[in-house]
Amino acid sequence: GYATTTARAQGITVDESHTIATPGMAHEDLYVAMTRGRDRNHAYVITEPGDDECLPGTTAPPPSALEVLRGILATSHAEHSATETWQTYHPDEPTPIPPAHPEQRRSTSALSVGFSSSSGHPLPSPGGPVLSM
Repeated sequence: GYATTTARAQGITVDESHTIATPGMAHEDLYVAMTRGRDRNHAYVITEPGDDECLPGTTAPPPSALEVLRGILATSHAEHSATETWQTYHPDEPTPIPPAHPEQRRSTSALSVGFSSSSGHPLPSPGGPVLSM
C-alpha cells in the first residue's frame, strides 16, 4: 500500500485504511480518512507530546485518546458562508438582503406587468417575494 493525505484520498476506496489522528485535525478530514476502507478502517490517535526541542515550553500533560478525538470532532476547517458569518457576529440582527442588480430589477418589473386579477388587484408573483419587489 501507499501513504497519502486525506485530501488526496477523497473519493478513493481501498481494502484497508490506517489513519493517524492528531490534535488539531478537523472532523471533515477524519471522516474522509475513516470512510476509505472497504473492509477495515484503523485510527491511531497521537497522545504523546511533541519533542521538547521542536516545541519548547510545552508543559501541559498529554491529552488522552478520547480528548484528542473529542477535539477533532469539535474542530471544523470548513469555510463559512456570508450568511453564517453574519449570524455569528450579529446574532440579534436580521440577515441583510443585498439590493437587486439593475438587470434583475428590470426583469422583475417586466414580470409583474401581467399579474393582476380581473378585479384589478395584483396577484402574488409566481416567483415568490423576491420577484414581487
